[in-house]
Amino acid sequence: LQPLQLLEGQFDYRIALTLPPASRNSDAPLGQLLVNSDLTGVSAPLPAPLTMTAGTRKPLTLTVDLYRDNRQDYRLDINRQLSGALSMRQGQLFGGEVSVLGTPAQLPQQGGPLQIRGTLPSGDLQQWLDLVAAYNRLPAAAADSTTPYPAFSFTVNNAIWRDMVFPQL
Repeated sequence: LQPLQLLEGQFDYRIALTLPPASRNSDAPLGQLLVNSDLTGVSAPLPAPLTMTAGTRKPLTLTVDLYRDNRQDYRLDINRQLSGALSMRQGQLFGGEVSVLGTPAQLPQQGGPLQIRGTLPSGDLQQWLDLVAAYNRLPAAAADSTTPYPAFSFTVNNAIWRDMVFPQL
């Protein structure tokens, strides 16, 4: 995943794999993978309040439900600030949601683009522009014309850019 290239550092993690008794129910998970970390050694150029600096604890929980027919559901929580829920089918994104400082992300009921939403209490727009610039400098990933662009829905209260203040964007 290209955005992961923005991360720097190393971290310890714990992994658990749960394999339930075999079930004839085709919708029952075959297993569940659980990954936990405190991401203490990781830094990332994220804008406030999502800033990640090495030495700061940011608890991470990643849960992957494994199903038949090459289907996986991913649920992610980082420090109760960022949550994600993605569903993959045959190695392709079926749909999903990422929530920034909001209610936890939900797994999709139907296929579609990734939904990214959030409400920030305040924000320095230059930090977000810098993040976009850093992302754009990453080596391009292999183009896949079947991957839909994400849909964004953000509200920023008290946004600042240079000497200007925007009460709500």
